[in-house]
Parts: sequence; structure tokens; C-alpha cells
Amino acid sequence: MILYKTITFGDGQKVEFGVPNTDSEIEKMFGLRFRVYVKEKKYVADSDDPMADADKRDKNRNCAYSFIKPNEQHELLRSAGFSNISENRFVYAGQVILNFAIKFSGS
Repeated sequence: MILYKTITFGDGQKVEFGVPNTDSEIEKMFGLRFRVYVKEKKYVADSDDPMADADKRDKNRNCAYSFIKPNEQHELLRSAGFSNISENRFVYAGQVILNFAIKFSGS
């Protein structure tokens, strides 16, 4: 992965932001996107082709994607001392997870 930024929390947990650049990383990224876009959300007609949702820009590697694991955002907020963390809200056509939380001074 081409790493753009790493955020380390007080408990040592890290979140890395970057772009996949090996065949294995790219296959994992497209596999996740295929599962969500084709199988779960039905944005693209059902298919067994894992590249069914890929367009020319994808195939030419002209796109950048960022992913966070399910519930990872909630856990990162908790580990960083936030409380009253909201349930996950899915926005932007169900493609983005939004949470809100409270962190009091001195926490």
C-alpha cells in the first residue's frame, strides 16, 4: 500500500490511510467493493464476475479508495477516550459510516 497517513491512538492502535498498489491488495479492495455494490446493495446487476462493477478508470488504476473495517470507527473513538458514541449511520448512498461522540476536557 502507498501509505499517506498513519494515526496512532493512545492505546497503540493504528489506522493507516493509503492506496492499494499490489495485485493482492487491489483484489481485496475490489472483492470488498463487489460484495457491497453487487451482492448487498444491488447497485450493479448480480454477477459472478468479481470485476462486474469495475469501469475503465478502475481497470486502468485511475481511482483511489479508502476503507475502514466494520465497527472500527466506533472502536477507535472509544479507545481515544470518547463517550456517548452514536450508532453507525450510513450516509452517501450507504457508502460512508458516520458516528458522533463526546470527549470531555481532561479525558
